[in-house]
Amino acid sequence: ATLAGMMHLIGVLPILTYAEDHFELLSDAVSLNHVIDRIHPIIGQKLLTAWEFPEMLAKVPGEFQNFERQVDQADYVDLVQVATVHS
Repeated sequence: ATLAGMMHLIGVLPILTYAEDHFELLSDAVSLNHVIDRIHPIIGQKLLTAWEFPEMLAKVPGEFQNFERQVDQADYVDLVQVATVHS
């Protein structure tokens, strides 16, 4: 659970690394935040999958913002969702 919480925003890091090399993106906070909000879940899930994390952890970045998801049993995504709402 702790690892899921630590890794749910892992997709933000490559975006910030890219922005460091592209001043026009880094200097426009509104655009940068929009880019981060839109693609960090996709990047995060792809990174964790490529790094061969177990599926139950790899899906957390891509699904933790989907509050309409339906599952039969609580999982790490649910735990991160609860923590996100309460923080």
